[in-house]
Amino acid sequence: MEITVNIVDTLFDSIPKGTVVANYVVEIADNIESLDYLMKIYKAFHLTIESCTFYGKDKVNKGLYSYGDVQSYYHYINNNRFVNLVNGVYLSYNSNAATVSNNEFYLCTNCVLIDSSNGCRIENNTFQNYVTTANRPTGVNAGFQYFDTSLSKYICWNGTTWTNLDGTALN
Repeated sequence: MEITVNIVDTLFDSIPKGTVVANYVVEIADNIESLDYLMKIYKAFHLTIESCTFYGKDKVNKGLYSYGDVQSYYHYINNNRFVNLVNGVYLSYNSNAATVSNNEFYLCTNCVLIDSSNGCRIENNTFQNYVTTANRPTGVNAGFQYFDTSLSKYICWNGTTWTNLDGTALN
């Protein structure tokens, strides 16, 4: 089941050990001009974030922002999509031993940024800053949006075909 969260800021604070956050679509609300982060993780131990999509719409600094203390270790950030963000994943201050793997980064200035964190693993991710009509992503869920640089606009996968955001056929 996929859950869409249209937010201003989401803060996960003091998360229980072993928590899994999965199958969310997290995006900035259209009426918000700019945002520091879509999701901030604080005091998390053995946190898994998987099969989520983070849409920044060119208005968000950090998609997934982990700011730890001595209790913040072993994040597993796997099989997610990060779209149109300045920093897709930002691991800061003691977000140690994080694994960022098998994610897709589209149109992110910095896909993964590590600051004051040790032992982080970055592996098997896909990075695409320019997505044209010819290399549209495949295997995406219905509702997936991205900016097509050939068309100079956002388009959406409806489960069968690519459409305009309002659902009308591409011209």
